Amino acid sequence: MTVDVTGVWVGSINPTSATLPVRLELDQHGPKVSGSLRVLSAGTSGGTGTLGSGPVQGAVAGDVLSLRRTNGSFAAEMTVNGDEMMGSTALRAPISLHRISTAGQSSQP
Repeated sequence: MTVDVTGVWVGSINPTSATLPVRLELDQHGPKVSGSLRVLSAGTSGGTGTLGSGPVQGAVAGDVLSLRRTNGSFAAEMTVNGDEMMGSTALRAPISLHRISTAGQSSQP
């Protein structure tokens, strides 16, 4: 049985030198997944900026979500367990997310 990943997910990507906050908004139709990704980075003045944002597409097979950003190089594979998912990016950085809403992608920027 394929898990449902529809909703808003927040968490972090942990490359070796930093923890980067992530927001992922997903809609699922059958095994196909689409949505948007936003990865924030810490600015030098203490603010934050968007490190990687854009549309994502992917697929779910069983409890594994494979995802890639369509306008960039981000890709990840994560195992879904209820409202939690963990895995790694294509660059082998650990990624951990928690679902905060089961609503699909919002119309807000």
